[in-house]
Amino acid sequence: MRRILVGVDGSAHSATALRWALDEARLTPGGTVTVVHAYRPPEARSYSAYSDAFMDPASRRRRTDEDQTRREEDELHVRQAAERVLERMVGEVKTEEDRDEIKLVTVAQDPAKALVEMSRHADLLVVGSRGRGGFAGLLLGSVSQQCVRHARCAVLVVR
Repeated sequence: MRRILVGVDGSAHSATALRWALDEARLTPGGTVTVVHAYRPPEARSYSAYSDAFMDPASRRRRTDEDQTRREEDELHVRQAAERVLERMVGEVKTEEDRDEIKLVTVAQDPAKALVEMSRHADLLVVGSRGRGGFAGLLLGSVSQQCVRHARCAVLVVR
């Protein structure tokens, strides 16, 4: 049995990685594919234009409650969008041959960190590469570079 973990982000490069992972799983009896779309959660922010210093305690509590509600709504919308990306990508490449051993996971976490953590339970991690090398790659770093450096299993970078 081979446990394949594949990271996707909606890009053409990650679609290529997903196709490769599903093709590989078809060759391995009992193999499983976990498709992960990790996304950075929305940043916490205050929705009020007024400073706490000018508010009475009741108004401050109400504003805090309103901010929490808006934050939860933002998180829900982002998670739903991530789930749609994941379902669309898998729907576009999955065939009748594909077994039911495909698991879809969305994670509100830095993508590289999520994939590295999840790689502990995989035999192979497959990620796409945008081909950002040289200075831009050094400056920005990349999910694929972080996975190659830190994953707990073999890593295949598909281009």
